[in-house]
Amino acid sequence: MTEKVAPAVFVGVDGGQSQLRLRIAGDDEIHVVPGVGHGDDVSRRLCDAIRQAANAANLTSCTRLVAGLTALPSDPAGVAALSGDLARMFDADEVLIFDDTVTAHSAAFAGGSGIALVVGTGVACLATDSVRGLIHRTSGSGFLIGDEGGAYWIGRHGVAAAIKAYDGRGAATLLLDAAVIHFGCEPSMLADHIHNSPRAVSSIAEFAVAVVSAADAGDESAEQVLRQATAELAMCVQSCVSVLAESKVGGVALMGRLLTESASFAALVSARIAELEPDLSVRIESRTPLDGALALAGSADIGIYRQALMSSSSGGVVNRIPGAAATAYLGAAKATLGEAAASEVTTIADVAEQIATRLIDGGMIHTFGSGHSHMLAEELFYRAGGLARVDPILVDELMLHVSASESTHIERQPGLASELLRAHPMKSQDVLIVASNSGGNSVSIELAQRAHDHGVLVVALTSLTHARSAQARSNAGPRLHEIADVVLDNHGVVGDAALPITGIDCRVGATSTVVGAALLQALAAEIVACMIDKGVEPEVFASSNTAGGDDINRVLLDRYRNQVKSL
Repeated sequence: MTEKVAPAVFVGVDGGQSQLRLRIAGDDEIHVVPGVGHGDDVSRRLCDAIRQAANAANLTSCTRLVAGLTALPSDPAGVAALSGDLARMFDADEVLIFDDTVTAHSAAFAGGSGIALVVGTGVACLATDSVRGLIHRTSGSGFLIGDEGGAYWIGRHGVAAAIKAYDGRGAATLLLDAAVIHFGCEPSMLADHIHNSPRAVSSIAEFAVAVVSAADAGDESAEQVLRQATAELAMCVQSCVSVLAESKVGGVALMGRLLTESASFAALVSARIAELEPDLSVRIESRTPLDGALALAGSADIGIYRQALMSSSSGGVVNRIPGAAATAYLGAAKATLGEAAASEVTTIADVAEQIATRLIDGGMIHTFGSGHSHMLAEELFYRAGGLARVDPILVDELMLHVSASESTHIERQPGLASELLRAHPMKSQDVLIVASNSGGNSVSIELAQRAHDHGVLVVALTSLTHARSAQARSNAGPRLHEIADVVLDNHGVVGDAALPITGIDCRVGATSTVVGAALLQALAAEIVACMIDKGVEPEVFASSNTAGGDDINRVLLDRYRNQVKSL
């Protein structure tokens, strides 16, 4: 008897701040629950909302679920954990998570070139160049700092105009009576009522409809709000065209309830876009981000949207999209590097100035790392574009090629720092860069402490998240970041491995090496620039694989061979 194969079940989720909608492929019914906004515990709230919608659909398991979400955890590990939680919740072969701009674009263009402008509670605009495989997005920064022209933005400005009219700071406006009716309170209580509302963001966003109606009636305050809103939205489109000219081919698809349900507002937006980009076609898109999520759920190849995949989790059974895990890791690494770039540049600039001064005064840069961190100790050493005056402290027993397990044991033993300093003596004008993701191994801590005591500038490259975590291996003394003069944070997660994959308990995909290497190269570049600004020509190795490179390098090798042991 042939075993019966269960039919595939594909599920789409469109999660906005006002509504979360779920639909199963083949079933026309859409299950709607209250949306999830940004803020604390967003993963739990998303899981609860999706579970509520799934219960209404009698959904207990599925083949693939694709969710396009507005609010997401702030870190890549949190997004990855969310996809894993959903995969387990629905016993899903695969869960793919995108932001909702991607699912909207999928609905409008199915992977082709074009611009999707989505105006819901917030705003997001995504353009694709399918010929070159490129994506560009604008806005979508959230209601606290962006989303200009979205329903919340319009509603908030409308409410503000109403309150100003009431207290005499602004012109009389139809928006005052509209606000009293919409929020159900006296004019004097509008602000208090809104601030105490459990769903303030949604209720303000819903007031945008009243602002559009007032503008249709000729109210000047409402018209002014919409003029500003349409200008902001048109600029989003213009940004996409300027970056990806090919995106013009598909034109602009206007999406989101405020545009699709208000013909007058859509006409204003279309007209403003035409002012900036006269040759660009604009249409109202009848399909929704939920349609786009369902299309991706049922697709064997997600095409250009693979690069925008934020996370995926798979039970490893069937129908897993090849490359999804790789894409998820690269996305996590890119996001972690982005966090580090945004947070560490000021520190890099400050310490580069100090290091440049020390090099000019005759100092040397020493680098150290044990285990995998020894690769970061080598990152700045003897390579094209690298500073010549770098002395890596490389000890076979602390690296991986002799005995990886033994190196872990040795790096935790006290007393090695003195031996390392004898082999690599340091002067007070020198610099020591110590790479240690955990910041808790004895040899790194002791070396940093001894160097610091002798006036050496100590720079730690570490994960502050791991070092400060209760999950970090216990350490009686101070950690590396508590000793160093300067700390560069690689922004890695506890344990370094960033990506959970359903079917295995351990996470995979460490980020400390790729982010650490980037931070060190950024530091080297800034040091070179500082030295030039001080009127000193930096000593930099050339590529030995280019004409004249050997001649340049030979001079530097002869100059420092006696000072740098590894040369």
